[in-house]
Amino acid sequence: MNIKIEETKLGREKAVGKVIPGNGSIIYVDPRQKSKEYLDTIIHESLHLTCPDWTEEKVVSVAKSLTDVVWRAMYRRLYK
Repeated sequence: MNIKIEETKLGREKAVGKVIPGNGSIIYVDPRQKSKEYLDTIIHESLHLTCPDWTEEKVVSVAKSLTDVVWRAMYRRLYK
């Protein structure tokens, strides 16, 4: 699956990330997050795309675990 990430402010929607139905390969991410939260949002929304039958609770749990692993591996977001 080829997933595209687009940055857009989502404050009015009270969200930090989202996938719009019908555009299943595009993740919208609010760029105003701290590095670790940004990573978690990308992983979280990617899980919604790749595992659509998972509950929100499972997505949150797995995203947190994967975020922690990648963070400990020294991932850090580079700002433009």
